Amino acid sequence: MNDAQHLGLAMEASYIDWTTHSLHETGQWGGHDMTAAFTELYQLDGDVYWLNIVAGYLGYLHDNLKDANGRYPQDWGAAPGAAGDAALVYQSSVARAYFKMGAMPGGTAKLPEPVGVFQNCDYGGPHPGLTVGRYTTANLVFRGGYDNGVSSVKVQPGYRVTVYDGDNFTGATLVKTADDACLVDDTWNDKVGSIVVEAMAPTVTVYKNCDYAGPRAVDLPVGDYTLAQLNARGINNNDISSMRVALGYQMTAYDSDNFTGTSITLTADNSCLVQSSFNDLATSVRVRVTPTTTTPAGTAWAPGVG
Repeated sequence: MNDAQHLGLAMEASYIDWTTHSLHETGQWGGHDMTAAFTELYQLDGDVYWLNIVAGYLGYLHDNLKDANGRYPQDWGAAPGAAGDAALVYQSSVARAYFKMGAMPGGTAKLPEPVGVFQNCDYGGPHPGLTVGRYTTANLVFRGGYDNGVSSVKVQPGYRVTVYDGDNFTGATLVKTADDACLVDDTWNDKVGSIVVEAMAPTVTVYKNCDYAGPRAVDLPVGDYTLAQLNARGINNNDISSMRVALGYQMTAYDSDNFTGTSITLTADNSCLVQSSFNDLATSVRVRVTPTTTTPAGTAWAPGVG
């Protein structure tokens, strides 16, 4: 299973366009086979992340590459409007991919991770996406990256990435809070050995496992998150076991979609929801600034009066 998940992440890093979600491969040599691989991996580990990858490139294919005759081109990463090819081998690849994904419970084109690290300058080459967390060399390689193999970075607004020239967060450091198309200018090209990704103004971060562990940590800014919105961030239904809640914020989790059903409100870190009888029950979530209680002007404070 570990090898299969590594292969899935490496396939994403190598073949999926960071911006458009398109698949840079031909249908008959990769498109339907990758779709089968991702959907079958989902059936094994239940992680909606794999379906989101497929939803992204099949959505691009359907919306941009279906010509007036209903035909698709050989290359699934072609520019929008590319002419279709009537050859059966190209059309059957699309049909097979749609068939495989149609048997799944759905998926949503992924939102970009807080940070993307690219092997080449100008955002080229394999590009693992990184959520909030700490990444050793082994972690980067597992996600399809390389030791000393980062030449450009994309940083989403509100996040900070710190790169180290040694493994395990050692050695010289460089901090980026915005995109950089070529680390050559900072004399950091092909020198990155480990990485830390942080939210500059943390709110709530949720984890699949207790003790703040799991395949990814997902930062949730203030807002409302239905199941579909959680899925788009790679959070599975009934799959939150711990969370970090920054001072001044609160998270309310509901056991049904659309903020219904039994709920729990947390205003501090919780290392394991088993203790709160809410482990693996969250289906929708609200993140809010913690309400404050004030004393009306001219009113003296007394015990029990807020």
